Amino acid sequence: MDLIVMRHGTTNWNEQNIIQGRSQNRLSVRGIKVAKEAAEKLAYEKIDVIYCSPLFRAVQTANIVNKKQNVKIVKDERLTEIDQGIFTGRKKASLTPTEKEMRDAAGPGTKIEHCEHVIDRVEEFLDFLRDNEKCENVLVITHDICALAIKDLIDGINRDINDYRKLHLLKNAEFIKLKLERGNVYADKIVKILTKERKTISFMESCTGGALANEITNVSGSSEVFKFGAVTYSNEFKQKLGVDESKIKNYSVYSQEVADSMSMTISKFTSSDFGVGITGKLCAPDPANIDGEDNVVFISVYDKAKNEFLKKRVQVFCKSREKNKKIVIKNAEKLILNAIK
Repeated sequence: MDLIVMRHGTTNWNEQNIIQGRSQNRLSVRGIKVAKEAAEKLAYEKIDVIYCSPLFRAVQTANIVNKKQNVKIVKDERLTEIDQGIFTGRKKASLTPTEKEMRDAAGPGTKIEHCEHVIDRVEEFLDFLRDNEKCENVLVITHDICALAIKDLIDGINRDINDYRKLHLLKNAEFIKLKLERGNVYADKIVKILTKERKTISFMESCTGGALANEITNVSGSSEVFKFGAVTYSNEFKQKLGVDESKIKNYSVYSQEVADSMSMTISKFTSSDFGVGITGKLCAPDPANIDGEDNVVFISVYDKAKNEFLKKRVQVFCKSREKNKKIVIKNAEKLILNAIK
């Protein structure tokens, strides 16, 4: 899929260096001019559909560009600007040093959206395009932090999360061209790397119910690297496979310690080079296991050669268990990639 990612045109607040966040500002006279100039450049590009942030400055930019294209415009909340909380409407120059630190850290009481959440929702949007969008030429009109996240996710760049508040990719009404590959790029990479390195992997899944194994086995050639997948939904069968009972009693079955035990156990049980363990609560509390955090899933990847664990705690917010599973699986696949590279 050919993707063009564009930042909205200039607003008066851009020109006055005022923090916009999710305010509904219109384009300035200059903003309309640069949006029209961008539309002229894009007139020579094939565009089948436009996705844009629902904020007015992005919608207005999309409408200007679309006069040359006449295609469908789809507003998507996942492309909206980062919420700047209590600092929305403030001039950047008016912030005290303490306020700047609070804003950069998205500290308690600021109501600022964390950069991690921005990246997560942008990644969900890209996954949606891969899986659902039939068009091959897509224009995305969004905000600078979202544009940077899109580029990093497509290019596989894993930068310091704090950089997203400091770095700028696009000026107003600028755009870049990217190539978005369809399919499960993470699973494909996992199988290719393991095949090249002649390594094997096995999984012990609980709350994801075999979804990770399903993703990997959808890739051609996975039988060369994937040895075994176990869905140990109950404590009983976790222990039967070798998970340390004391870890469950001392830390709760929903803990990083148990995820680590699961990943090591399945690696040893199958003589695999890597083992993956996943446990946690996707949605509702579990009356059979009242301990542990709700809406939190723990992932562990065990590297037998190094005798090391790579770990991740994933917080899920969707009401749908299915959507939460997809979020967890994407995080698990990225963790596996970091472990096997």
